[in-house]
Amino acid sequence: MAKIAADIEGHVARFAHLRAEAEAAHEDGIQAAAGQIARASLEKLRFSMAHVAAPHPPMALRRGAR
Repeated sequence: MAKIAADIEGHVARFAHLRAEAEAAHEDGIQAAAGQIARASLEKLRFSMAHVAAPHPPMALRRGAR
């Protein structure tokens, strides 16, 4: 009976350790995804700012008026 209890305690400890590793990996995954989103957003912002800063023809020319 004592061996069964020790085995159960060993399994509980092992599963607790695996759960902690899984939670840490999940948190790392969330942080990595957030970093990718932030980088993509920053790149889109840079592109938008470059587009706004680029010289644009007068509105009449863009509409095809002459």
